[in-house]
Amino acid sequence: LLERAYEPTRFYIEFLESKCENDILRKYGGQWDFIGDWVPPGRGMDTSNWPEKAAAELFNNCYRLYLWQILEYDAYVLGKTKDAGKGAARIAELRQRIHQAFYDTEKRQYLPDEQSYQLMPLMTGVVPDDLRSSVQQKLEDLILEKDNGHLDTGMLGTYFLIQYLQETDRNDLLYTIFSQETFPGWGYMLSQGATTFWEQWNGYYSQIHSCFTSPGGWFYQGLAGIRPDTTAPGFKKIIVKPAVVGGLTWVQASYNSIHGRIESNWRREGDTLTMEVTAPANTTATVYVPSENLDDVTEKGDRIADAQGVRFKEMYKDRVVLEIDSGNYIFVVRNCQEN
Repeated sequence: LLERAYEPTRFYIEFLESKCENDILRKYGGQWDFIGDWVPPGRGMDTSNWPEKAAAELFNNCYRLYLWQILEYDAYVLGKTKDAGKGAARIAELRQRIHQAFYDTEKRQYLPDEQSYQLMPLMTGVVPDDLRSSVQQKLEDLILEKDNGHLDTGMLGTYFLIQYLQETDRNDLLYTIFSQETFPGWGYMLSQGATTFWEQWNGYYSQIHSCFTSPGGWFYQGLAGIRPDTTAPGFKKIIVKPAVVGGLTWVQASYNSIHGRIESNWRREGDTLTMEVTAPANTTATVYVPSENLDDVTEKGDRIADAQGVRFKEMYKDRVVLEIDSGNYIFVVRNCQEN
């Protein structure tokens, strides 16, 4: 499938390159050809307040860079080393060009002053290393202060925001966003009696649509932490990295992979966390246990050093990282903290 998709992917990127001026993708086509982050709050079909040209160009240039990253990775996987090398060089070049074109040095942010437009440069590596912490802080301030814990992202920005915050271990921010019951958010949809996803956050137009359908992924990949390990595709190797956040006291999740059923369940009682993890036959898993101290973790009552099928790998931030063979494991963590 990847081999069949490689050339069409490259052709589409070449098409986008043909629409560039001085290496920056500029608005082209008609009304529906260059929208950017579509239908964020207050910028939908019921308004005349669509994303302005500069905002759409920033978003779409970052998306173009995202496509370049996919192509470069695909080339690497397929053994096209020359293409992969060219792609890596092109990505480095575009990051600098996009930053120079859209970063406001006085305000120390990307414009406009909305979540998607700080997110996309962060996600695609456009932000230089010395500015990442300030732009990351700007994104956090927009979520918690300007938008009072709500989203102000559209159809594409919402998906990428969930992925980015999950991958950067900011599940605390996602928990805040997901917990909102007022406009805009999924909780607001539920409060209005919605049983299907709306096309816009305010319910205008279609009441059953493909917009904003990305929260379910966070339940599996974030809260339960079941993720594929790209070093062995098809869940031959598994990552289990649960997010113990907010007021949640338990999570139960399973995924029927091609190798069998993967399970990740956890329960918190006071400062004690119990994790039950199942890896199917002929697989292995890397498990991230929320603990800063290996001595606080046991498996079915045994110290990790004595537990069968379990190997200590490393400490990663505030987690004990373990490798497990196929089977069922019960880890108990004392002095557990949120992550």
